[in-house]
Amino acid sequence: MKISFADNLKRKNGNQFYQYLCTATATLTLLTSAMHYGWPSPSLPKLLANEHHFQISDEQGSWIAVITLIGCPFGAILACTLVNILGRKKVILLTGPNLILAWILVAYGKRVEIMVFARFIAGISDGIIYTVIPMYIGEVADPNIRGLLGSSCSVTMMFGILLVNILGVYFDITTLAMISVSIPLVFLITFPWMPESPYYLVMKGKMEDAKANLRKLKGIEDVDADINRLSNAVKEKNKKEKARIWDLFLVRSNRKGILIIMCLRAVQQLSGISALTFYANTIFKELEDTLSSNITTAIFFSIQCLISMLSAFLLDKAGRKPLLITSAIGCALCLLLQATYYYLNTKLDISHLSLIPIISLICYIIAYCIGLGTIPVLMLSELFPTTIKAFALCFAELYFSLIATAVSKFFQITKDTFGIYVPFYVFGVCTIIGLIWVTFSIPETKGKTLEEIQELLQNGNKEKEDTIEA
Repeated sequence: MKISFADNLKRKNGNQFYQYLCTATATLTLLTSAMHYGWPSPSLPKLLANEHHFQISDEQGSWIAVITLIGCPFGAILACTLVNILGRKKVILLTGPNLILAWILVAYGKRVEIMVFARFIAGISDGIIYTVIPMYIGEVADPNIRGLLGSSCSVTMMFGILLVNILGVYFDITTLAMISVSIPLVFLITFPWMPESPYYLVMKGKMEDAKANLRKLKGIEDVDADINRLSNAVKEKNKKEKARIWDLFLVRSNRKGILIIMCLRAVQQLSGISALTFYANTIFKELEDTLSSNITTAIFFSIQCLISMLSAFLLDKAGRKPLLITSAIGCALCLLLQATYYYLNTKLDISHLSLIPIISLICYIIAYCIGLGTIPVLMLSELFPTTIKAFALCFAELYFSLIATAVSKFFQITKDTFGIYVPFYVFGVCTIIGLIWVTFSIPETKGKTLEEIQELLQNGNKEKEDTIEA
């Protein structure tokens, strides 16, 4: 029987519908996590103004904002412990009830201590989510769409922050929290039907289950070549590495991966994004003579979400490194412009230039979302072999929580002590240093399988990189 070109193409490329569906349902828990993360921006002003069950001080507000980051390491450690025992899917499912409980406590807690505890347990879920979901998506996605699906983590986070800021304008804290409960409920209804990672099933020797899941994920019947590739990769790594945490630093490819992730996260956070996310509404209140802070905040996070979506489509076309370089240049220029405005505003009357800080912050978020906002999370799913990935992502989440907390507290302390221009100057200089590092040190992973990326990290030379790309 003659096989048509269309049939042959289908056999080769299959149907990737389930890969998109897995990503969409898994990131529902990330969506509500992002809403917890962005919640301080619309809610802290209400708590400071005694518009909830209790009133807080500026210091209490600062701790309410960052306590989710302090909870993250506990979740990351828990995820690292369980992800290779229970599997990616079951560990992700654990976050749903926790996030629901956190929102209920936010809604009805009568004391500041309950609010802090609620956001702490939401942070535990964050640690699980950001450890396991990049791993899960990276393992179910084909190389040609892994950039798009992997970047959905960052896009979903941006959308969650936007959503909570918009809802926070129209609803009080209790109503906002109870509306937010609906998202993890939908997650708990839909995600249990998704397939487990084939990588995990191969690790556990469940070859028939792995084949069945690969057929579903790829939309093709013949998955023997994929099973052999996964099986060989797992066996090879098991020979070299026994999933020991110190192999993150003793094995050359893992060490390079950890260094890349640490530096990427450092550049990302030292550009000031966590501080701007937590305090966006507060920052824009200083400019309220020009435009309502609620409107400006909504514009800020809307652009963040839209540009992140655009970046997701560019990642598998333009590549990771060019987007990172463009992003760092844009962020550095905008931060330095913002800092200079705030500094001059303490010395001169420049009220006629009051649109400059709004425009520079909007341009900053455009530049940030092009690369720095999406690529660090995506590369978490790309740089480590399956056997060590749980440890790597756990370490990365611990590191992220530490540096994001430090940057957020640094912003609050220096802003209150020296003036808001000081942290903006520091963020701008740090981003320039990060730009230099990105230009000379980041490998390009566009279009490569996870096994090819490992080979690239192990060999670490341009000739090998060109060979792989060819």
